[in-house]
Formats: sequence, C-alpha cells, structure tokens
Amino acid sequence: MRVTLQGVAWDSLSGAPLVGALVQFAHETEPSRPARTAVSDSLGRWRIDTMPSGPYIGGFFHPTLDALGLEPPTFRALIAGDSTARLDLGIPGPSRMRALLCGAAAGDSTGGIIGTLRDATSQEPLAGATLSVGWREVVIARGSIRSERRRVPVVARSTGTFLACGVPTDTPVELDAVAPGRASGVVEVRVPVGAVVRRDMLLGDSATLVAVARAAAAPPSDSTGAAPVGLRVAGGATLRGTVTTPNGEPLARAQVALAGTGRTATTSTGGAFVLDSLPGGTFGLEARAVGYAPVSTPVDLGPGRTTNVRLAFGERAQQLSSVVVRGKRTRASSFLEDFAARRRRSAGGRFLGPAELERRPLLYMTDALRLTPNLRVYPARGFGYVVRGRGDCVPSVYLDGTLVFNGADDLDQIVPPSQVLAVEIYGSAATPPPEFGGLSGGGCGTVVIWTKR
Repeated sequence: MRVTLQGVAWDSLSGAPLVGALVQFAHETEPSRPARTAVSDSLGRWRIDTMPSGPYIGGFFHPTLDALGLEPPTFRALIAGDSTARLDLGIPGPSRMRALLCGAAAGDSTGGIIGTLRDATSQEPLAGATLSVGWREVVIARGSIRSERRRVPVVARSTGTFLACGVPTDTPVELDAVAPGRASGVVEVRVPVGAVVRRDMLLGDSATLVAVARAAAAPPSDSTGAAPVGLRVAGGATLRGTVTTPNGEPLARAQVALAGTGRTATTSTGGAFVLDSLPGGTFGLEARAVGYAPVSTPVDLGPGRTTNVRLAFGERAQQLSSVVVRGKRTRASSFLEDFAARRRRSAGGRFLGPAELERRPLLYMTDALRLTPNLRVYPARGFGYVVRGRGDCVPSVYLDGTLVFNGADDLDQIVPPSQVLAVEIYGSAATPPPEFGGLSGGGCGTVVIWTKR
C-alpha cells in the first residue's frame, strides 16, 4: 500500500514558512531503498506521493538550522494505510528556543538574540566579527537613581552565527556589529519576555559609511535627502519606501531618517521616499510625523541593490484640548528681547529664532549645527549624533542658561526640537557672552538652547 505524505515546514521563531526546506524520509529497515525527498514551496508546503508503507527515519534540512546552530532534527515515522497523511515540521518557537539555546529556567524573564553576521556585498558569513548589544537600565544606589548604558560584546562563531543570552526584555535593545574594514548601522529590537528573537546583520565597507555620513553633513542639493553632487558613493545601495497612516493611506511630509548615516528624506504626496548612494549593511530606519508616535524598522542594504520597505504608523497620539492662557508679560517675550540684543552685539555667532525655526523645522537638534563653521556633526554609535569642534574637542551645551554635562554627546536626547524656542551657536571662531563661558574663551564652541517652557 502507498500513502501520500504532505505537510508544512514552518519557522516558529520568526513566524514564517521555511521556503526551500529539503524534507527527506529513509526506510529504517531497508536502507538500500532510495530515500524519498521533497522541497517546500513559497508557503512552506511539501508533498511526497505514492510512498510505500513501512517504518521510516525522517528529517529536514534548511539554512536557518545552520544559522541557529541547530542539528537537523530526525524522528521515526510509521507510514501505513492507503490514503493521505499529514505531517508538519518546524523549528521551535521563541520560548522553547530560549530553553534550548540559553538553558534559562522557566522563571527567568530575560531573553536572547540569535543571528548571523554577513558581508553586505558577498553575503558570506564573517567569522570573528563582533556584535554589540546595548541598552539603558535604571540603577538605584546610595539613595540616588541614575540611568546607565550597558554594552555587551558578542563574538561570532566560525560560521558567522552569534548568540546573546540574558538580554533584557520588553525594552529597546540596540545592536551594531563590526569587523576589520566592515561595520553595520545601529538597529533597535525588542525581545519578548522569556523568548529568543532572530536578527541577522549585514556589515558594509566602513570607509563608505564614513564617507556617506560626511556627505550628509554638507548642505543637501534638494529636499529629497540625496547627497550633494560629487559626494555620491559609487556602487551604493538604494532604499525606496512608503509611509502610511494606520489605515494604509499614504502619508505626505513624514520625516524619514536612516540612523548612523545622517541621511534623511521627506515623503511625497503619495507617501513615497527614496534614499540613494547609501552604504551597504543593516541600519535602523525611523519615520516621524506630527500626531503619531515614531516608528522604526531594520533594513538590509546591499551595494548596487534596491531595497523596498513599508512603514505604517500606529494609532494617532493622544491630542490635548486647546488651552487659552491670558496673563502678564511672558518669559518668552522677555527672553526674546535679550536674545535679539545678543544677536545685534554678536560677532560670528549664529542665531535661530522662532521665525527661522518655523521656516525650517528641525528633525534633530543637531540639524541646527550642520552649517556652522568649525563645528562638525558625526553619527553616534546609537541613534542620534555627536558634536565636535576643531581638533575633535567637545563644545559646551547650555539648556535655558544651565550647563549640561556631556551635552555635546547627547544633544539629540536633551530636548525635542518641537519644544525649542531659539538656539544660539558660537563656533570656535566666535566668542560667546560671559554667562556662556565667554570669559574662558569658549574656544571649542558653545551651543545655547532655549525652550518654550
């Protein structure tokens, strides 16, 4: 008697079918018989017709198993009858995978991240490349509460695969990878409680990444986000995408940024955007629009290739009711008089008042500094940018008149641009007022931010 055996090969870790899985059954007691095989289709479906009855050893092979460091599973199956039998095959889900790979107990709330580090051009695994896993955690000690940043390096195996266990869950975790002459961007992932997620990373030419970032710091030729003519990277990658509302409608004038490259774009009336001359590698793509919480997704870019992506915003952010306030002379009106006086007296400073900020809204605070002589904006290892003066010195940053510790390293995190009333920028060639370090020379530059509060 013969049986038709069919089923679905499924990757429970990523929640997707296993395409191209090689399913094989060998007769257990008569090994000389030819093995019966099938290959799963685009939906993970496989089928073997007219299979003789008897005891079999079954299993399946797929590159995902190699990437996860798992041996191909095998099992015994007794095939009998003269009808159709169903047998589904799969890779374990996130919780089961964490127990298999990390050996974590059931009550442990941490998670894991697994994947492969590959060259963005050749797609070959990069043995010995290093992945950095970073996150922020709250530390309570000696009566104080502070936020500290943790970074844990994970070295890839000879196959390019990596495994990071003990990762915090339900909180943003940043990943970036480096190898000699190769680097990725920074992507953000969230690991469910007690689970393992998979995230492969592509590493591109690190020199190209630096060139693109420097090109993006120069004045753009237009509003599309393209680098200025003469600064395009030969053989670069292209990213095309669409940004939509929660109901799938195209969203115009959304701001899109590729983290770590300085490249940004504004969506068209059809919600579309294009970023070209990009470095190869895995990067974090973020979209922002008024009335919505920011959304982000990892994108894998390859030199000479075009990657397509779709970003959909979640539900609209809660809107506060309009409030009318009547009172005496406001702090802002008093401040603007002082601001205007400093602008008249300044020799070499750059001033962005309410009128300038309304004409050219800032996506990031560091956008205000990109045209300032002797001040440079570089991509940070995480999301955002750092500011440096001539000779890589660190400029001073004041917020509402108070000096901010490490402000030049966290300028994009200090205050949302929507809350900024005005900005004063003094490059190394300009002397700031005495209240902002002018008496000590201010030789590395000074940035003064005034908020609407």
